[in-house]
Amino acid sequence: MRFDEDYSFLKDSSKTFYNRIKFLPLNAKASNYLSFGGSVRQELDRAQNEDWGAFKAGTDVFLLQRYNVHADLHLGTRLRFFGQFRSGLEFGRLNGPRPIDEDKLNVQNLFVDITPYRRQDRSLTLRLGRQEIQYGSGRLLDVRDGPNLRQYFDGFRIAFASPGFHIDGFALANGGIKTGVFDNPLHQNAKLWGIYTTALCSVINFENTASKFSF
Repeated sequence: MRFDEDYSFLKDSSKTFYNRIKFLPLNAKASNYLSFGGSVRQELDRAQNEDWGAFKAGTDVFLLQRYNVHADLHLGTRLRFFGQFRSGLEFGRLNGPRPIDEDKLNVQNLFVDITPYRRQDRSLTLRLGRQEIQYGSGRLLDVRDGPNLRQYFDGFRIAFASPGFHIDGFALANGGIKTGVFDNPLHQNAKLWGIYTTALCSVINFENTASKFSF
């Protein structure tokens, strides 16, 4: 999750080329700043009798490419904008790209974070817009990083976070995919909604001369 990265620690660092890209102050106190980033993934696939030979493709060798660029704008501690473009390309597959292979250029993330409450290590944040989500091990809700195209959702999420407790409430719609340029539909009917929470449990150790118990 590129939007989870925090480069505010570079505020007082030496101004190298990399540091200027990751932390670009916009005011004298550096409370407003921009951060830029990106990634490239190249994947060469070889399939033999894919889908048990149903497509009669035999040996199929093809190239998958994924490019991402993003910008992260922080305006103080209460307002933030994050945007990320993606390009997923497929070359050489005999039966053409699958729905998970190609999306020439579209928006992967585009949201605003509003944080009305922040006290030391506690915060309440409302996130509105297009966003990736991943909960737990990712077996149910995941960004789906294995395929060439990561998954995203449209809607809102409200989250309370503290050192030992985290709870999210969300109403989202799974994003649709078309293979062109900025042509992915924006779904307005939220079909995914619920609450996700985690809590940190303390570990208690009991020791004596004979044995040690942990739970």
